[in-house]
Amino acid sequence: FAVIEALAQIGSDEASEILNEILEDEEAAHLHEAVEEAMAEMSFFQMSDFTLLDFDGDDDDDEDDDM
Repeated sequence: FAVIEALAQIGSDEASEILNEILEDEEAAHLHEAVEEAMAEMSFFQMSDFTLLDFDGDDDDDEDDDM
């Protein structure tokens, strides 16, 4: 289960591919629930914008960076 959680934290295309292979493996049925939760977590992070810091002079937003 720790490996599945680690793959969710990585969140790369390779991690998604590995998790999908586990879902397709009938012998790994006992892991399917954990894999589905991990994939949902990965999806959440990919869809969210977690910008913790904005730096003055960056061009990626239209908001004022003054504190």
